[in-house]
Amino acid sequence: KRVAAKGLISQYYSQLTEGCGNEGCTNEYCASSDQFRFRDTDRNSLAVQALDLCKTKAQLCERRPSKMSRLPESHEDGPSWFDPAGMGARNKDLSPSSSSSAIKVGL
Repeated sequence: KRVAAKGLISQYYSQLTEGCGNEGCTNEYCASSDQFRFRDTDRNSLAVQALDLCKTKAQLCERRPSKMSRLPESHEDGPSWFDPAGMGARNKDLSPSSSSSAIKVGL
């Protein structure tokens, strides 16, 4: 139950910070919408708002592959305890190591 709640809060936070990607979105709780209520709100406040939206079961948009965020890209002012991806690997180097062998395909 706790994991499900955390996932739902993450969805609200993502919707508030990144939007759904739908250019015609009319959800006032979505950063993609022209009617977005929290346009000038910092990310810490948006995290609190995500909790409130989860409690009230506010509308969640369907995610679209191409996001159209209306907020700055900086993640530095976001809450340090909140990991929207739920992975905890934000600062890990995920690139392949130089010691791994690569497969080369000749043409």
